[in-house]
Amino acid sequence: MKKKFLKKKYGIIIVIIGIIICGSYATWNTLDPQYTCAQCHEVNKSYTDWKSSSHADISCTECHGTALSNGFSSLSEKSGMILTHFSSDKTNEDIFLKENQVLDIAARCAECHQAEYAAWKSGAHSTTYSDIFMDPEQWIKSCT
Repeated sequence: MKKKFLKKKYGIIIVIIGIIICGSYATWNTLDPQYTCAQCHEVNKSYTDWKSSSHADISCTECHGTALSNGFSSLSEKSGMILTHFSSDKTNEDIFLKENQVLDIAARCAECHQAEYAAWKSGAHSTTYSDIFMDPEQWIKSCT
């Protein structure tokens, strides 16, 4: 009887902790970045630029996503960012977006900026690594 009560008690505690974590995470993602990201990160200049831009009414997560935007991939990426932040002397100038991150953000931009995205997509700047280095025809052109 006592074991059954303890299992139920621990189950309730785990559910409550889960609710608190999920609620805190959801709240964090909706707060003004002045009180969240810009407090800890070296993004004050970016924050100031964003706040005075035409995009000021768009939340950071709409463009940058959250730690759970793309499932495990996003969670792994954000965890890696935190690890890098605390384990190295890298600054924002030393950190660059990976190709898939740029394409993810570009796709989010395209949701509002269809004409600009179409122009970008048809130009050379949207060319990916695999478009150049994994395409046999491109290899033949560059070797001749």
